[in-house]
Amino acid sequence: KGEHRLVIYAKDKAGNESKQNIVKFTIEPIKGPLNPDNFTVSFISDSHDDGYAYELYNIINNDNSELVIQNGDLIDTDSENEWKDAQNEVSIIKNKSIMFNAGNHEAMSGNLNNYIKYFGSPTYSFEFGNSLFISLNSAIGQSITASDPTQFDYLQRVLNKTNKMNIFIYTHVPTKDYFNTGHQMVSADAAKFESILSDYKKKNPSKNINVVFGHLHAFKSWSIGGVVYTVDGNGGNKRYVSPSNGGFLSYTKFNVSGNSVSKKIVPIVQSISILDSLKDKSGQIILPVGTN
Repeated sequence: KGEHRLVIYAKDKAGNESKQNIVKFTIEPIKGPLNPDNFTVSFISDSHDDGYAYELYNIINNDNSELVIQNGDLIDTDSENEWKDAQNEVSIIKNKSIMFNAGNHEAMSGNLNNYIKYFGSPTYSFEFGNSLFISLNSAIGQSITASDPTQFDYLQRVLNKTNKMNIFIYTHVPTKDYFNTGHQMVSADAAKFESILSDYKKKNPSKNINVVFGHLHAFKSWSIGGVVYTVDGNGGNKRYVSPSNGGFLSYTKFNVSGNSVSKKIVPIVQSISILDSLKDKSGQIILPVGTN
């Protein structure tokens, strides 16, 4: 916590030295949960600056979570107007911390310059209560390596250092797409990612390791080597997967209770009612499938 001063310069073997570049920055720690051993985290992704964003963030603002993770694709085309809208959307979240991850739509211009401008580095880690959270960047080329090749080393170093029993790792692109829509991490990266985590889980069998993705616009969960993988739902108007397979408007809440972690998918539409204003009061309404 506090102000920091970073001095950067280079010197070659001949003794030539560059000018110093000085960067000043301030660290403000994330506010922790009221109870470090019992709290809820909401994961939301893929709102794409469309008509559902305000409703989604309003619902999350009023749920029981103490931390919100926006897991990529907050915007759609990387335009300045969308970034302004995005600031208004996430400002709905009050009295709880919100952290961000970069999605492929944040990189629609071929880089993450705007994302970094507003949210900083897409690769980072922090502790929240009794848990460790790690954000990895897969925004470019559906690849961790293409986005930043140092990240696998970073992941291993952070994992080896922590003594936390609950570990959450989040990145936008899933390692698997069970619906064959093309929303899947490049195979070499997916294999390496899963191998690192499976090996770590094998060495630390009592730890809970949850990996959370976006990108697929659906809810899906599976387990490999004791590591639980979850696609956190659909926050926008784009649909790649049918509602019956999880492609409905939703987000995911993870509840941490001591050394136990559970999750719940939260559908945005929780009830539907039909008001019959017709004169025929027979009590029966027949509507073809797909009728608005």
